Amino acid sequence: MKKRMIVGALLVTTIAQTASVAHAVNKEDIGGVIGGLIGGLAGTQIGKGNGNTAAIIIGAVAGSMIGSKVGANMDENDRRAVAEAQRRALEGRLNNNCDWDGRSYGSRTGARGRVTSTREGYNQYTGEYCREYRSTIYLSDRTEDTRGIACTRRDGSWYETQETNIRWGGRDNGGGYGGNDVRPAPYNPAPTRPVPPPPAPVQQNREGSVQVSSISRRSGGEWVRVTLARPVSVDQLEVRALSAGVKVHAATVYTETGRQVNVREFDETPTFYAGDKAVSERLNLRERVTTVDINAEGMGGNPDILITVLSNEGRPSLSVSRY
Repeated sequence: MKKRMIVGALLVTTIAQTASVAHAVNKEDIGGVIGGLIGGLAGTQIGKGNGNTAAIIIGAVAGSMIGSKVGANMDENDRRAVAEAQRRALEGRLNNNCDWDGRSYGSRTGARGRVTSTREGYNQYTGEYCREYRSTIYLSDRTEDTRGIACTRRDGSWYETQETNIRWGGRDNGGGYGGNDVRPAPYNPAPTRPVPPPPAPVQQNREGSVQVSSISRRSGGEWVRVTLARPVSVDQLEVRALSAGVKVHAATVYTETGRQVNVREFDETPTFYAGDKAVSERLNLRERVTTVDINAEGMGGNPDILITVLSNEGRPSLSVSRY
């Protein structure tokens, strides 16, 4: 409550200072000045607990989509609707239209709109996952289209960035596929997310990744099998959540001699969310690995996950199946 009062005070001060500098200022100008601030405030109404930080950042990003003219005719309920639609667009599938209507949040302005994620890639300097989005806001007397790029941090929060920072990959506007995409046979769900840029030169491990889409929400999860094209020495395993929440129940590694090794760090992990990952300790198997089985469960949705195998013998080539 105290934080909201501080934000509100800053907002009122900003409006007052703007009005005192330019006596002829109108509603459109004020809307442009406070768009991002109101977006951040609206975000606080969406998140609770640990998710509140991410909601604040999403709200602030949504606020940047609201220009001065449409901002003059939108209220806080409209901005909450925009923030929620953008969250769904950033965390959902590419090219899904996420519509919003301020009336669903108690607004009477008649404002409505649509947010769509159109491309995905990685911040080439930080390795963080990013999406390009497009927004259309409809009012009774005007329409406003905007475009932006948002990247997600490890805590699941989103922030705006410039296109010059982005290395694009995955599905583009025309529905084509980049060279890094892997389609798990025999399944053909959605295109995989692009593999992040390689680690710093001091990192000797090589990694191969494969995406698994729409992990089951049923109790106990489902088993996913990752098969290596050729046996390699595996140093570590990673499971990253690309959307919603994920819990890993168990993981087993199979060596070329037929030995089965349980990965203790993947025994009943806590739930982790988009942008976070579960990482094993160094395996030190002294044998090459042929197969990895992972039992994962979707928590609060049907998430996509990215499974990464790290090896010091070159980049592993992976395929995936489910059973």
